[in-house]
Amino acid sequence: MADDANVVIGFVIPKGKTEVTVTQAMALAYDKSKEAGLSTIWIQEQEMLNIKPTKADVLVLDPFSGPAFNHVTDFPCSVLGPSVLLSCLATNSPVPEMPYPVFNTSMKGMIITISGMEQAEKKRLKQMVERMAGIHSNAFHDGVTHLVAATTRSQKYDVAVEKEIPCML
Repeated sequence: MADDANVVIGFVIPKGKTEVTVTQAMALAYDKSKEAGLSTIWIQEQEMLNIKPTKADVLVLDPFSGPAFNHVTDFPCSVLGPSVLLSCLATNSPVPEMPYPVFNTSMKGMIITISGMEQAEKKRLKQMVERMAGIHSNAFHDGVTHLVAATTRSQKYDVAVEKEIPCML
């Protein structure tokens, strides 16, 4: 999975939880990582607030909220949900090196553009796409795989229909 044998995967324990009471997905990702021979550590949320992660750090969080999540998203580390790590282990593939946190891989390989939405809604949808390993594009280009549109009355919608690109209204 990781080329660098020195990579340590940090599993962040939310406040009020323990290694035993974290989510089932988190516990499974930790166990499977250990079985795969990876270096893993548990990190308490409060402890995480004093750490400055680097690009080489891989952190697993569940949920994607709270002080530790807000803290680590300010750094260039890989922030993953447990299902992302489980998927990578199952397929023997590297963790996604995205510039944003990835909770699951439901939209991996998809390039989404949005049309006709208010800025706040576009921002919210962009974040959702990115959290599912998708890529958001402001422009409609040949690589776009899906369109999310507020209306059928847009140039992007017309082009998507013409190119038989799936549209969600």
